[in-house]
Amino acid sequence: MGVNRAIDLVSIIGTLTTGKPPTKVIEELKATTNWGVFGTKCEEFGVFTGIHTLEVDLFQEDDDYMAAVIETLREGPFGSERQGWIDEWEANPAELDIEKFLPLIENMDKGRFAQRLAGHIAVLDPPAYIADAMNFRPAGRGNWYSWRAQFAPSFNKSADQMHGL
Repeated sequence: MGVNRAIDLVSIIGTLTTGKPPTKVIEELKATTNWGVFGTKCEEFGVFTGIHTLEVDLFQEDDDYMAAVIETLREGPFGSERQGWIDEWEANPAELDIEKFLPLIENMDKGRFAQRLAGHIAVLDPPAYIADAMNFRPAGRGNWYSWRAQFAPSFNKSADQMHGL
């Protein structure tokens, strides 16, 4: 999420929940260069941020997500040069070139990439900042994990069917 968008959301949410703008927090957010502090302050208002774009964050999350992103990219209509990039990133994830990576996703169409990726990650737990966002609910309203527990048998069966299990 963009820094300015996160600050705007914190301002809006703070104003709506307290009746006055969170001026001090906004000033602190604008002044910080520590992204951990930035994220923590935003989370207090229910605004959860990643480090890069979602696709980059997922690739860098762990081996399971990286494998799912690679598998999804392999479904794209890429020539040998771009397939070579994908091979390199799979062999050495630390060498991910974001300037090449994001255009591959755009070339596949971001929405289609997301739909294809969803089929590969349906059985994985979400990254921490996404799980935190899903758990950020007013008291008594439940959260994603309570929903998943209630529907786990059908959820897991659908995911298994997508993976041919």
